[in-house]
Order: sequence, then structure tokens, then C-alpha cells
Amino acid sequence: MVNAESEPLRGTSDRDAMKICAITCVKDSHELLAASIGHLALNGIADFYLWDHGSDPSLASMIASRFAPGAIRAKVLRKETPAFFQGAMFRALTELARIDGFDVAVGFDADEFWCSTVPGQTLAEQIALEMSPGLDGLTVPVMNYVQHRDVETFRLESLKTARYFVVPQLDTAGSPGEMVDAGLPFVALPFPSKVVARVSGDTWFIEGQHGIVKTDGATSLACTSGVIVRHLSLPSRGDLVVKRDQGIRRVDAGFSPDIGWQLQRLAPMTEAGLDEYWNNNSWHLGADGRPVVGSYDRLEEDDALAVIANGLANDHGIFASDPQDPGPTMGKACVTEVSSRSFELVVESLVNDLGHSEVVRDGRLGEARRALSERTAWALELELDVQRLGDRLVALQGEFDERTAWALQLDAGLQQRDRELAAIKSSALWRAGKALHLEPRSGPARRT
Repeated sequence: MVNAESEPLRGTSDRDAMKICAITCVKDSHELLAASIGHLALNGIADFYLWDHGSDPSLASMIASRFAPGAIRAKVLRKETPAFFQGAMFRALTELARIDGFDVAVGFDADEFWCSTVPGQTLAEQIALEMSPGLDGLTVPVMNYVQHRDVETFRLESLKTARYFVVPQLDTAGSPGEMVDAGLPFVALPFPSKVVARVSGDTWFIEGQHGIVKTDGATSLACTSGVIVRHLSLPSRGDLVVKRDQGIRRVDAGFSPDIGWQLQRLAPMTEAGLDEYWNNNSWHLGADGRPVVGSYDRLEEDDALAVIANGLANDHGIFASDPQDPGPTMGKACVTEVSSRSFELVVESLVNDLGHSEVVRDGRLGEARRALSERTAWALELELDVQRLGDRLVALQGEFDERTAWALQLDAGLQQRDRELAAIKSSALWRAGKALHLEPRSGPARRT
């Protein structure tokens, strides 16, 4: 539990340092999560806020048994109900971190390994260096790694077989789902940047931790120059079963196919279908000795995850010496588990109030689409009205042109008559009549 007397983070001194924590929402993935947490702890981030979404065994018990006393400090909230409101969960965890006095949060997933790319700098040191005053967050690029086809179940040493990263596919058109339908491996899709966020009362992670929002709508972000996320999105064949189960729950909940599209496409797959999907998203050596992912061969060798695995395997005092026998003090000093049922009510209220629920968002999307259809119909009707008005204007212009031509003809006739009258008035006969005071009769003679 974080408090004023907590020991300093690894990689920092007692000087007044930026306080950095890590936040995640996760279900199971114990081996992978232990590896990512251990890697963060070795890189100066030892405080964690975890939302346990019904893991078996619980994340609190996993951390207590896997990590040495004092190696990390974790606050775990456990959620038993099936509804999953990731945006609201992250918001709640970020608020807890703010209350505990943290300055910056790394929103990570279990399959991500956040690294400093600057020699001699830990991740925490590099983040503190780049998070200058006035910045709300840093955007961090993601590099996708591919697991070897033979890995059925993830273990720490499985990181050593993910020796290749995917060169991003360029000049692709369509949505990610359409690209996968067209035959592109899922692991070959470019992955959106992640974000490190300053912890404050008006700044929140958006779902997926690919960005942040502020209550006033204005955010100040900078691209990092020395941090990268090494992403192992499919750590093993067994993880596909977990993802399929997640997809089934989303389908049963009636979520839009666009929400967690990869999970939902896995939902109806048989074991044979999962095998085919795994073979198309894991690497092996082709007949020519080149590494391929399905038919995709744009891979580059990179041993960064193997280096991470070796670092975790060394004795740094991070992991417990005997996970099967944690001892009487294990967990008491590093793990605080909070029963979250009462807290869930607050979060679910927050979800409904702020519209962060996938279901609520999907409903609002439907309403927006209906409103768009109505506005489109109104716009088409308005366009027809404008077209009819245009036709009427054309007709009026024609009528105006005809009347103008008639008026010009009339004016020409009047001018001709004026010329004829002027000629008459200038004649000798007219002058003689004027001399005799003869005037043209303008009407019948009046009786006397």
C-alpha cells in the first residue's frame, strides 16, 4: 500500500523525485502479468494499481506468492461481476493513484513491456526526464513481436522465443478487420501508440490507453524520444482460448462487432479454427530458412524480449525464492486487496453517468446513426426543395427575359413614334396650323 513512509522506487534516490505508478485492468494472464510487472519493477516503477476482473486465482494471491516482500507495492481491486467497463475502471484506479500522491501513471497491459531506449536510463528516469511541466502526457510508439509457433502455454522463458518483430504493413486500406479478412496476419497490423499520463483530477485515460482526455477538452501531448512499448499481443496458443472466451462474453452481451472486433471474430471458432489462426499469427522458419508468419515475411530479428527474459531470470530480489511457500510476511507488506463490490456500484454509476460503458456507448452510437439517417433524409428533402426552387428560378428568369425583350421592343416603338411626331411638328403644315391657332381636337364638341 502506498503511503508517506513507503520506500523509494528502484532506480531512484531519496531526493524529491517524480512519483510514477503503473495501472492495468486484467483477467488471469498470471505468468505474463508477473513478467511485465517484474520488468517494470526492475526499471524504477514499483507501485501498481490493478483491477482484477475475476481472475482465478486472484491477482492479489499471485502477487503475494510470486514477488518478494518489498519488491513491489500493489493495490488490487477485485471485480466479480461479468460487466467490463475498462474506461471507468482505469478512471477509478487513476483517481486512487492521485489520492495516494502519484504524479504520473503508465497505463499498461499484461502483454506489454515498456522500455527506455536510452542507454543507462531506467524507464522511470526517462519518463521523469521527458515529462516536462505543462505536459499532460507522452505518446509512446508500439513495436509488435511475434511468438514462435511451438509455444502452447506462456512461461517466462517463452519471451526468448519471440525473437522477431513485425515490420508494419504500409499503404493498407480499410479497417483492421477488413485487412485481416484479406489475409494480413493480425500481428502484422500497425498498433496505435500508447500513452503515459499525468495524474490529475481532470485527466483520464481513454479505453485502451491510447490517449487521454481532460474535462476542459484541451490536452498537451508530446511524442517520446526515449521510450518504447514492446508488444507481444499473442504470447501463446493457449491465449487464443482465453481471447475466444472474452469474445463470446462480448457477443452474448450484445456489443457492437466494432467493439473488440478481434475478440468477437474468435468467438465462433472451433479448435481447428484457432489452430489456423495461431499458425497465421506465429512465426516459424520457412523452407528457405527465413522466418515467416503465415505467408507474411516482413520480420526483423530482435532479441529485446530475450534480454528482458534474461534480466528477469537473474536474481534481483524481485521474485520470491519459493513461490509455493510465501512465508508469513509475504503479501502483507506489498499487497493491499480491496473488496470492490461497494466500489463497483460507484464505478457502474460513474459508467452510466459518463457514458463510458460499451453497451451505453453502443446504444448512443445507434441513436447517433438514427439521428444521422433522419438528418440525411431531411437533407435530401431540402436538396429536392432547393432543386425545385432552382427550377422555378430558371422559369422566372425565362419569363423575365421574355418581358425584358417585350419592354425593349415597346421602348423601340415609342422611340420611333417620338421621331415621327417630331418630324410632323417640324413640318410646314404644322407650323401653318399653329399660326392660325388650330389645335388638335382632343374630344367631341361640347353643346352650347
